[in-house]
Amino acid sequence: MRSADSWFLWPVLTTLALYGCGSERRADPLRNAPRIVATEEIRIDGMVADLVPIRDVAVAPTGWLAVTQEQDHLIRFFDESGEPAGFLGRSGEGPGEFTATSTLGWYSDTLWVWDRRQKRATLIDPNRQLLRVVGMPARLHTADTDLARSFGLNLAAIYDEQRMLAIAEPMAFTALLHMRWDGSILKDVLRPTTAADLHLITVGSTIMTGDPFGTAPLWDVSPDGARIVVVRNKLEDAAAPTISLTVASPSGDTLTDREYPFVGRALTREVIDTVLASALPNAQPDLIAAMHDKAYVPPVAPPVRDVIAGGDGTIWLGLRQRSGVPREYVLLDAQGEPIGTVQLPSNTTVKVATREWIWCLRTDPNDVQSLVKYLIGAGAES
Repeated sequence: MRSADSWFLWPVLTTLALYGCGSERRADPLRNAPRIVATEEIRIDGMVADLVPIRDVAVAPTGWLAVTQEQDHLIRFFDESGEPAGFLGRSGEGPGEFTATSTLGWYSDTLWVWDRRQKRATLIDPNRQLLRVVGMPARLHTADTDLARSFGLNLAAIYDEQRMLAIAEPMAFTALLHMRWDGSILKDVLRPTTAADLHLITVGSTIMTGDPFGTAPLWDVSPDGARIVVVRNKLEDAAAPTISLTVASPSGDTLTDREYPFVGRALTREVIDTVLASALPNAQPDLIAAMHDKAYVPPVAPPVRDVIAGGDGTIWLGLRQRSGVPREYVLLDAQGEPIGTVQLPSNTTVKVATREWIWCLRTDPNDVQSLVKYLIGAGAES
């Protein structure tokens, strides 16, 4: 799931368990999708390749891989078979230098790398050589006072020399803007998150989310920027919760709009206490007390933990899991119809995907990350 750096606190959750079985499973169309075989094809060992924590991964039309290495201030490249193919970058503010690499993407055969601190994109040609650096406009040309007060813009896609998709983060919502590089807005495409989605707590001058259970919408942008996918866990009705899927184009047209029922699993007191205790482990006592006193607790646990917009129109939904059990992803076609489910090792997260293959991060007990490519079978497991 691709998302911008947020101004409020998002705790990381690993304790929600949602797997159903038996008659419950039959009432859940996403979890009931047929199993599809995923076969490991390539593994780039993090120790051998000297990888540090990876923020984003991009796959070129030719199959080679670009990987952010924020700690080392560079981009590492691997060919289509997973062999090292060099790197570009170093720490600094000059051309080809980075201070905080975050997301990667493509327009045509050109790779762009977003530096969120310098608010600029570095463009790299198919030979993995520096082309140029393009800066984000300092402000938006808009009469919308909320957008004008955004905390800054981040890049989500580049369409051509004139147009891009940018992420604006005003107070309490996120906006995706189809705009020009001079700061003029062509279309306020979509607002994946709104103030109503966020349960905020104010303690003194500190604003933080009162939603450590991860009920805020999840969203992602396809590698070419052609599709914006938003998933909402609708949990208000504990007896009939649903998952909402919306897919929009850069022009703001709705391409897909679906809802899926699921079997809601009640949050036990033990799980609630564990999540709240882990949400602010190092915070001041008044913040911890406020979180325990005012945090929003949904009637059932949200089932979707991440979303990946595939490069071929497919959609991948990562479902929440118990610790130590296989991680499950649901593959949807471009219209949101379930194709099947894929099970991966519990320490594995999908980063880039199509119907035919997925590139994943696998984290070992020492927090070393490796890159693994799986081929996705044409049919269901027997």
